[in-house]
Amino acid sequence: MSPQILDLRIELADSAEDIERGFHCACETFGRQTQDGIWIAMNPGWDTPEGYARGVKNMVDRWRGVTMDREGNLTTAFIKATVPDHQSDGGRVIVGMAIWVQASVVEGCGQPPVEDFSQAMDLDLLYPSDKAQQRYLCQLDYSLHKRRIEVVKEKANTSSPAVMVLDFCVVDPAFQRKGIASKLVQWGLEEAKRRGGLEAITEASAMGRHVYQRLGFQQEGPEIEYIVDDEFKQRERPSNIFMRTAGVAFAAINKCKFPADHIIERDVAIVGGGASGAHAAVLLKEDFGKSIVVVEKQNRLGGHVATYADGSGKTFEYGVQSYLEYGDALAFFERFNVTTGVPTRGALTSAYADFSTGLNVSTFINPANDERVAALNRFLEAAELYEDMILPGYWNFPEPDAIPKDLLLPFGEFAKKYELDAAMPQMFQVPGPGVVDWTDAPTLHVMQVFGAPMARALVGAAPTFGPLSRNNTELYGKIGASLGDDVLYSSTVAKAERDDTGVKLVAKSKSGEEFLIIAKRLLIAFEPTIEAMESFDLDKGELGVFEKFDYSTVYAGIVSHPSLQINVSLVNTVPEAAPDDYYHFPKAPILARFDYMGAESDLFRVLIVGDKTLDEEGARQLVRDSLANLIEGGALPDGDVDDLEFVAFVDHGAMHLRASLDDLKEGFIQEQYALQGHRSTWYTGAAWSVQFTTILWAFNDILLPKVVEEL
Repeated sequence: MSPQILDLRIELADSAEDIERGFHCACETFGRQTQDGIWIAMNPGWDTPEGYARGVKNMVDRWRGVTMDREGNLTTAFIKATVPDHQSDGGRVIVGMAIWVQASVVEGCGQPPVEDFSQAMDLDLLYPSDKAQQRYLCQLDYSLHKRRIEVVKEKANTSSPAVMVLDFCVVDPAFQRKGIASKLVQWGLEEAKRRGGLEAITEASAMGRHVYQRLGFQQEGPEIEYIVDDEFKQRERPSNIFMRTAGVAFAAINKCKFPADHIIERDVAIVGGGASGAHAAVLLKEDFGKSIVVVEKQNRLGGHVATYADGSGKTFEYGVQSYLEYGDALAFFERFNVTTGVPTRGALTSAYADFSTGLNVSTFINPANDERVAALNRFLEAAELYEDMILPGYWNFPEPDAIPKDLLLPFGEFAKKYELDAAMPQMFQVPGPGVVDWTDAPTLHVMQVFGAPMARALVGAAPTFGPLSRNNTELYGKIGASLGDDVLYSSTVAKAERDDTGVKLVAKSKSGEEFLIIAKRLLIAFEPTIEAMESFDLDKGELGVFEKFDYSTVYAGIVSHPSLQINVSLVNTVPEAAPDDYYHFPKAPILARFDYMGAESDLFRVLIVGDKTLDEEGARQLVRDSLANLIEGGALPDGDVDDLEFVAFVDHGAMHLRASLDDLKEGFIQEQYALQGHRSTWYTGAAWSVQFTTILWAFNDILLPKVVEEL
């Protein structure tokens, strides 16, 4: 989370102009940022002048129709968040809005909940003559608010026959992660107390629920299920859960409810079977002699490893490509009789084009090799000064007031300071898109994706290797065979209880089968985004760390199309970089390049990187749009975009977790590492180290003795 805004005001909206600005924030957030399928369906044409005006009018009409309860309280409160408007002397601008409703079915105690959406809204105005869409809206609204209606009715016969409902909460994307949503929610919670200690309830999206949880809301029941007609079931709808501040039926995990053959007792439970989790499982079981169980959401181990085998038996790697020789990595391959060697790949001709316009950038001049190597060596010399602070983990990272200035510099400034111009194109193309804002990012973030080990490999000072089988899944297949029944595949943790004496986990498979895991230690081996950690019953300190993480989403795939050129790597290059200004790069979301994969195939690897809002369909569409642009712009020969084939595609999920520069300066690394061992829980993976397999294994070599200490 970025620093909170000092001059933030939370107060009642008092004009139609305020309401219009609140609707504008909703358009930016629900329309453009998250593309919320429910909000968009409720506000058709929101991105057109007519639809925008209609949405504003509906919201203003609701604001003007607000009533009072018998105590003189507003039954619906529109709350605005404002900050100084730097474009207007003394003015303020609305950057967020919440709608709080005191709901009750008892007359005079609040606003009755809407049970029939068609009675509350003129559906013919929203969708003239479209009865199917009108029916869909009614089904959506009832599904989303079904539990709300039930709770309000349940309260009718109690001494406090009303609840405070957080009906709407939005913050302009430009002002998110600054504590504004928390303040809007706190207003309602404090008002609920003032009104006699009313319970607060809400339907929470994936974006908002961690804020609500931190302020005292708890999830009740599973995700909200949308009951819609078959003709609507394929439509996209966002994840929502029902949350409340009291009366939640969260019974403790009861061992007696599980059959004996569905109870697993172990020394260590590992959640996540990627590079870190699989390696840790082997070492804990074989080297430390501990009993383990791994909960893995995929049907295999290996995480970002992705191998495609064609009909002839040839294999193509489109996830992990090769490995840096680091620590005892080679010995781990030898343990499983996986023969390794130096990876070989046919030489490709690089071509340069702007994927957003499809125009060739043929005037771009790649740096001369001797200049590139010299610049990489300068980077290496600088990076080695800080290597022990970062690798293989941050145990030695300095306190905030002692962080080297180099690590906090925007990387563009760092690069100019050390004359890295000739290295910049390669540094960006290898892992750079993962940082998203590359030249503006703190140098520490760049060193997390391109550090001293990578530089050593590229200048020939350290080798890389891979399986001679050209199949990166070989290792993980053998690990899976070794671990046997100690892995629960296609499973996730649905619920957790953790304290200093141990943990209980309910692991749920895709088929719905549940297992109770009782363990003395828990090892989290996946990227701990706030969304991924929701089922782990986070405390305030844990929430305070995980909510500060920003991250990229990464997708990799193999495509085929007749217009793509054999033996060519077509690199996404902005025209500003030509001929030799190496500080200009494409902006996210980005398709980095179309890379020919060799082996006399017609296959090309694609790597797509965006922010946390980029979903799989958005990534696929970016590939389609880029190809269409390149054909239309002339960078590729004529062809039909519909001939594009996605041969393989994988969602790598959240990657490159990072805290803001301000959070780093305030001691984020120390706060993060203080969680190791807290509530019997330990953490491994890229969020605690870097995104390279063999360095993560070296991290485990240091971490695991701590995990099993006194076990």
